[in-house]
Amino acid sequence: MIILLGLTIFFIFFHFYWIASGSFKLQDVAITIPPEWWPSTPTLENYEKLFTSNTLRWFFNSVFISVMTTFLVCATSALAGYALAKKKISRVLR
Repeated sequence: MIILLGLTIFFIFFHFYWIASGSFKLQDVAITIPPEWWPSTPTLENYEKLFTSNTLRWFFNSVFISVMTTFLVCATSALAGYALAKKKISRVLR
């Protein structure tokens, strides 16, 4: 059981490691086969592109759409729930 737990933890954290190490690689190096497990020449170029482009604006647009969609779904669900709760049911479903 402990071995299974250890393998599960390893596979979960390996994905985080792979994402983090890949962010410090150039794109050409990140997609090579066989993979480079640790960046031989780490670079911050990807982070420079991230913060100098419209990526943050795209992120905030996505957050806005998500929040508004959640609010509208909750509001319409509450109204529908209220209407269904007040409706008289003439027979009991079995």
